[in-house]
Parts: sequence; structure tokens; C-alpha cells
Amino acid sequence: MFHTAIEAAKNDGKELDKINGTFGTGLSGWFGAFVYTYPEDKYKDMRKFLTTDYLGGFCLNDEDIVSVFKHPLSTQKSILNSLIPRAIQENGRRLDCFDGVLPIAYSKFDLVPVARMGFNPAYKPDDWNFARDKSPDIIYMAYQKDQAPYKNDLNKRREWVDEVIKQLPYSSSDDVENIQKNSIIN
Repeated sequence: MFHTAIEAAKNDGKELDKINGTFGTGLSGWFGAFVYTYPEDKYKDMRKFLTTDYLGGFCLNDEDIVSVFKHPLSTQKSILNSLIPRAIQENGRRLDCFDGVLPIAYSKFDLVPVARMGFNPAYKPDDWNFARDKSPDIIYMAYQKDQAPYKNDLNKRREWVDEVIKQLPYSSSDDVENIQKNSIIN
């Protein structure tokens, strides 16, 4: 059920974008490439969480918060306000995301940027929109209880997150998991 829900959310609007000729352009309204979808059989070993309307959810792969999604038809204005606190309550302690708005959004819930890797085109998501989204770094975040400031001030939080990320050295894929694990503050 989870795989069906996330695939529907991820692909909603993609065909319309293609029909409108905006797919892969700066005018595209499709953002499905930002959400990693595992092969269906990989989800069987993860703890899966869906909203009651099946239009949002996430999985926990041990302490990793993965496959966070919101279907475009969801009427929940800020679904992260329910999904991420639940993930943390269920012992989610790490996640990664593309640099941009997501690290700012996740920092509201004490997920702090602790490592970054450069974008590698060899591992780009399917249908990545370079025209609109360029080549953002991948930001690795760890739960640090009560360490993220400015939870109620978006502009100050954005400045803080941007500054934290700027200070992070680039790490290798071999290092980021250890950096995340060693950065958790419960």
C-alpha cells in the first residue's frame, strides 16, 4: 500500500507537464524527482507510516527517515508538521535531502545539517530537472534535540541553515553515515 501511495504522489502531474511542454524546464510544476522511491520489495523491511487519506507518509529504515512524501492532492497545508514529529517520536534520527527548501523545513524539527556531499550526475534521480533545479548538494541531517534555533522565524531559520551548510566541508559517501550517527543528540 505504501509503495502505491508514494508512486501516485511522486508521478502526479508528470504527464500533464509533458503535455504542456514544461517537463524538464524552468516552468515545470512537477517535483517528483526530489522523493526517492525504493523498489517495492525494499519497503517490506521498513516501518511505514501513511496519513489516513493515504496522501502523505514516510518510512523508517532503522533510524533513517526516508521516502517522505505529500501527494499534490493533499489538503494538509504543511504535512511535515505531522509527519516529522511522528518520525522523531518513532526514533527517526537521520535523513538526507537536496539543498534548498528542505533543510530549512526539516530544521524546524531539530534536524540539523551535519554533512554534505556534492551532487553527482551519475546518481541523479530519474527525470531530474537540471533546467530548474541545477545540481544541489545533498545535505545530511541528524536529530539534535533543542539545538536548532528560530523554529518560529522562517527568515532567521533560513539564514541559520544556510550558514551551517556553508561551514560544512564536503564529505565522501563513506563518511556521511558515521558523521550523522555521531551527531545525534537525544
